[in-house]
Amino acid sequence: MLAISIFIHELGHLLCGMLVGVKARIFSIGYGRGIWKKKVGETTYQITAIPVGGYVLFKGDDYGGEVKGEPGELLSTPPLKRMIPVLGGPLFNLFLGFGILLILNFLGHNPPGNRIFIDPADQEFSAAYQSGLRTGDRILNIDGNKTEKFEDIVTNVGLSSGNALKILGEREGQKMEWNVIPRIVYNPKRSSGIPTIGVEPFGERRVVATFSYPEQFQHWLSSRLDRSHEAENYYQERLKKAVEGRDIPAEVLLEKKERRKKICSVLER
Repeated sequence: MLAISIFIHELGHLLCGMLVGVKARIFSIGYGRGIWKKKVGETTYQITAIPVGGYVLFKGDDYGGEVKGEPGELLSTPPLKRMIPVLGGPLFNLFLGFGILLILNFLGHNPPGNRIFIDPADQEFSAAYQSGLRTGDRILNIDGNKTEKFEDIVTNVGLSSGNALKILGEREGQKMEWNVIPRIVYNPKRSSGIPTIGVEPFGERRVVATFSYPEQFQHWLSSRLDRSHEAENYYQERLKKAVEGRDIPAEVLLEKKERRKKICSVLER
């Protein structure tokens, strides 16, 4: 995804440059020596051995090079027109983000169904678990109200005011019934509590990524912090000895009028 974003960004620079007559010398995907090149007109398109990042080199934009004032040079283009290829990259990234959101909106999504998950860490506090429900069960209706989506479960529990609920469900193809009394979870920002039975939407749960510092790095960081504190204490002691028992002149600004005052600071031992 990052590579696509970079490609669209650089393509924005290139196309907006063409729009105002600024010619590109190189359009590169990646940095370093090119492993594939093709020249079209005055522009060389290339893919490098390290396809990370990318760039567009416009005519007359060489660092340290001479601007000849020829047509098509970036720095010879009027400032307002010059802004168009410069801003083209970020603008195309905005278009990319908007396009992705638009596609996702048209594709839609499947809302969580009526199958439930009960976190093992919360089983003690889950009214559903204490009443006999288990992870993987389906809640078909609550007090006679059909629950096809997890949102329906939340709505019916929330409207219960904490009263006992008659839940009809399904486990491994068999119909089952439970009587569940919701727990009231109090929120400091609300005058009343929120009924809950301690269930979540069922779905695959996985750890995406973990990271831990190596033990050697922890020791190194700890030693550097200790040295930093030692250095701070050392310079504080030196400063104290340098000013101890001496008058220190200072300039103080009072009521927006500069006045010179002599401040005597005597540090007691």
